[in-house]
Amino acid sequence: MPIYPHTLIPHTLTGLALMENEGGEDTYLYVGSTDGRLFEVQLNKSGRDCVLEAEPSIPPAAEGAVESKPSIPPASGGAVEAKPSSPTVLVTTVVAGTVIAMVIIASLICIWWRARRRPPGPERPLEGGEQATSSLIKDEALDAWGIKPSRVKQFAFRVLSECSDAFCEGRRIGEKGAFGKVYSGSLDGKEVAIKVMTGELTETKRNQFVAEVNTLSGLNHANLVQLVGYCLAGDHCILVYPFFRGGSLHGRLFPKAVSGKDAKAPDTDPSVENPSPPLTLLERMSIAFQVAKGLGYLHDAARPPIIHRDIKSSNILLGEGSGEKLHVVVADFGLAAIGERVLDTGHDHVVLTSHIGGTFGYMSPEYMLKGELSEKNDVYSYGVLVLELLTGRKVVAPAPSGLGWQTLVEWVKPFL
Repeated sequence: MPIYPHTLIPHTLTGLALMENEGGEDTYLYVGSTDGRLFEVQLNKSGRDCVLEAEPSIPPAAEGAVESKPSIPPASGGAVEAKPSSPTVLVTTVVAGTVIAMVIIASLICIWWRARRRPPGPERPLEGGEQATSSLIKDEALDAWGIKPSRVKQFAFRVLSECSDAFCEGRRIGEKGAFGKVYSGSLDGKEVAIKVMTGELTETKRNQFVAEVNTLSGLNHANLVQLVGYCLAGDHCILVYPFFRGGSLHGRLFPKAVSGKDAKAPDTDPSVENPSPPLTLLERMSIAFQVAKGLGYLHDAARPPIIHRDIKSSNILLGEGSGEKLHVVVADFGLAAIGERVLDTGHDHVVLTSHIGGTFGYMSPEYMLKGELSEKNDVYSYGVLVLELLTGRKVVAPAPSGLGWQTLVEWVKPFL
């Protein structure tokens, strides 16, 4: 409907209303003014145009009606009487201002209406695309496994494969161990040992992997091996350590065990291309002292205290150097988790456990036979390690009778 200009006067607007008819085919905007008039604006539902129509609530005066004019009080004495403006100019100004205001309001309503009617588009991908999704999946996988690492890096499988030449045999160091194989590699210019789990992902292997990541990521001591990072991708469980060119203490004490067909080198034992000379007494004493410092940290400084449970010569890694400069670290914390959990209830608490883990010849009798677990188990294993250093004998050897095996502790008893 057309707008009746002669019915509009300069009053302010009092309210807006948006309504649809019963069929939902048309939408109307109603604008009210302070003098009781109501204007109607029809909106085009296609969202492209707005049809502006207005209708006053009071019908226009009939033809011939006399328009009343307000009386103007006489000006006070001495005041200059103002001349009234031309009625045509006044009506034109009012009509123009009202129309402009209504057009602006109708335009804003159209914009809002189109925005509301627009179908939702696809969400903008997160920054990083697949990386963001992959990170979320990795976080969920870590939570499901119970891995809570700190201060260590999670490597992509592709990165570790590239730095080890796709885990080729030429990169193998040592023999296959209980956990898997170890390969040499280089990351950021530093040599690393990459420990790859092989075979079926059993519950035991999974627990060892989780225990080693969680335990080592929270430790910081010069005589404990530092975990560089790990990889968890599908069935691939990989641990990354610094590479120790000196190999393991077991390989240094018994060089033939590295290449002998009857020997099984540990999974963290790098082979030494050029055989090193026998350890001196000073070096043996230094090794024993450094291992003792590492165990002291686990039992007394770590919170909660940690029982290693598998102290043995093949889990002691030697760095470069000789004499007093020979650096030694304790490695392989795959069995340490149970000790950490049970000791959380009390530092000197002795716990009975059915999860017996360790190496025959190093385990204390109360732990191996009765399942009593405490820090004393590590102390007993450490004592066997010292005997191994001083005597140069293996922890387990064939019995003199030819039947069964004789441990190093049994062998040394007659000399005590």
